[in-house]
Amino acid sequence: MLHAFTRMAKIGRNFGIGLSLISQRPQEVNKKVLNLTELLFAFQLTGPQERKTLQGWIADKGIDEDIESVLPKLERGAPHVWSPAWLKISRVIHIGKKWTFDASSTPKVGKEAAARELSPIDLEQLRTDMAATIEKAKAEDPKLLRAELARLRHEAQKKPGPSAIPAQPSKEALAEAEQHGRWQEGMRISNGLGVVSKNLKAVADALHKAYENFGGAMDRIEELRKVEPVSQANPKRMSIGIQPPASRPAQAPQRAPVGQPAEGLTAPEQRVLDALAWWASIGVDRPDKGQIGFLAGYRVGKNVGGTFGNLLGALRARGLLEYPGPGTATLTTGGARTARAPAETPSTETLQRAIHDRLDNTESRVLQTIIDAYPDQLTKQEAGKRSGYTVGENVGGTFGNILGRLRSLGLIDYPAPGKVAALPVLFLDR
Repeated sequence: MLHAFTRMAKIGRNFGIGLSLISQRPQEVNKKVLNLTELLFAFQLTGPQERKTLQGWIADKGIDEDIESVLPKLERGAPHVWSPAWLKISRVIHIGKKWTFDASSTPKVGKEAAARELSPIDLEQLRTDMAATIEKAKAEDPKLLRAELARLRHEAQKKPGPSAIPAQPSKEALAEAEQHGRWQEGMRISNGLGVVSKNLKAVADALHKAYENFGGAMDRIEELRKVEPVSQANPKRMSIGIQPPASRPAQAPQRAPVGQPAEGLTAPEQRVLDALAWWASIGVDRPDKGQIGFLAGYRVGKNVGGTFGNLLGALRARGLLEYPGPGTATLTTGGARTARAPAETPSTETLQRAIHDRLDNTESRVLQTIIDAYPDQLTKQEAGKRSGYTVGENVGGTFGNILGRLRSLGLIDYPAPGKVAALPVLFLDR
């Protein structure tokens, strides 16, 4: 729940949600949430750890006050209140005693605490109000349903005739049960079978949906199987990972019309080729696989695999791309003919706009901050501050994850310990 409450503290005010944190040990309150505090009530604190935490909070708010000598001497019910930005106060206040029943009051010697009479609880009314909910829970309890089904089968086996229970008892069966004084038993059997039938239908619907998804996956596998295999005459690839010319198709697929993949290619395969052509148009003939996947709409980790890895393998087997070095790819002559050229003339503006379009809002904001500082380097703390994040000495959390993703995409780098800078690949005119 930590992430949920942290998020509530950050953006709850946008939706009218306030948050109060109460603790006898302020050093144990999550620091991210503590930094968002706008109003602090500090009661008497004698422990050095507690005072140190509050001293740090006050210093971060720009208040130059000595609390070491104040907090240990505060009287009961008289906290020191700080609200530098909201209420703009810093003083000791006095909180009045409770005028309602004080269940937490300290007992006094020789005086008996007066017990408060609690309002009577109407248990019967509660049972009546909860009856419908309880019955619904029982009706949907899988264990009870299985037990009822087993009981009905057992009773059915005792009856003469076929052992199978009809989906709905006939009128004759109900009439016979009524004649023998078992009309209620017959209705319970009917209702039980109705509930079981409803649950079995839900299971059948779920199985049908799973079957449809499985069928779609099998169709995709069948498409991949249709890709031309590597030549049997020379099944081994060359040492640098380039497909031998003999195993490539004699002709590349025809160039695709705008908005459609080339003949014989799927839409994802066409996007991969177009991404390679886009990088080639700005002078990057051998982009790494992470950069290719990024433009093609895939998030690629250090180990390229999954759907994107299968696409690269299929295109390589068809001779449309090759691997000139570890972790990189480039178009072959046939691949260059098949790939579609970028719709816009390559420039720094179009390059950066295309990259921003493929990032989420937080990643785009952090990247733009680093781009604005180029060619200068920024400390990670300064980059975080300009992007709206509070970053400590050890960079981590959300901001650290964003930097890691941007670096893995080949957009930024860490030129020195604690520093971050944009890579030259983002600038065509510098």
